[in-house]
Amino acid sequence: MKNTQEFTTMEQLQEMMTSGAGTVLQYGPLVFATDILESGGFQADIYEFAEMPEETGSDIVECRISFQEEARQNFPDGGRAIQWCLERAKEYYLNT
Repeated sequence: MKNTQEFTTMEQLQEMMTSGAGTVLQYGPLVFATDILESGGFQADIYEFAEMPEETGSDIVECRISFQEEARQNFPDGGRAIQWCLERAKEYYLNT
């Protein structure tokens, strides 16, 4: 798993997405991102909140998030990319 100290926000991620194909979703303390690739297929990334609205007074989309992991494979659609994020989140990031 790749963990960097580089921060972004949900808002900044959404601005980089392909219109109509990419999406950014909050899932508890995590953020899932998927977008279509020029070479075909979809990528999937997981981020974790570094701060929350209660701490900053900002909207959730303006809070800093830290990149955690990128799928090693591409997916045939965005739904399967998000499914990978959900499975990884339940296995490695969430104590449920």
